[in-house]
Amino acid sequence: MINWKQKERYYYKILMDKEHFGVELDEIVLLRGNQEIINKNKYAFGYYILDGEITIHDKTYTQNTLLWFTGGKTLSIFLQKNVHALFIESHTLLKSEEITFDVFIDELIEWNHPLKEKSCCSRHMIKAEDYGIKFQTGIYTKGCEIPWHTHSIAHGFYVLDGILKVSYNDKFELYGPGEFVVTEANEYITHHQVEDSDYVRYIFIANGIFDFIVDGVNLRA
Repeated sequence: MINWKQKERYYYKILMDKEHFGVELDEIVLLRGNQEIINKNKYAFGYYILDGEITIHDKTYTQNTLLWFTGGKTLSIFLQKNVHALFIESHTLLKSEEITFDVFIDELIEWNHPLKEKSCCSRHMIKAEDYGIKFQTGIYTKGCEIPWHTHSIAHGFYVLDGILKVSYNDKFELYGPGEFVVTEANEYITHHQVEDSDYVRYIFIANGIFDFIVDGVNLRA
């Protein structure tokens, strides 16, 4: 059980820490009202909105949207009510002192089929080639078969809908909405939705260029 911590204008709990994983991922509740985003560390960072609305420059962004900030200094935002989100921070230093941001709306991003199967889909938001981390949403539906594999870097799943089944050598674990799991580097695993459900939708995050090794062969090479 990960305990929530409190700051002046938000609550948070650390899911992945930069010291161990090279990327920061926190689950966060931003308190309603006016807030100032202050980027003290000068790294690219973002908020993936799980529930609620964030208004920036009179434009409102809602659920399943990633706001990705790529500049320094501060930015004013307004929250009509508390916002539940994921906070992501990369290890890539910013190139500009002026704060800028990109908007990635989940349903507007084209599906990618990394295994050439329509039942295993992902939507890339942040690419490792650009910011040193990989951040995407994905969905497994009935018929998706992920082969047993390893990765050379650790990665995490945050479940949005459905039940994610992660299988290890001789056991498996189930994770539901709002639950998070990290698989370590070189861990031998497979994962998919549970057999009696239609789908599982999730967020995926990893630090660095991501490989996919099956029987000693990197299928993403």
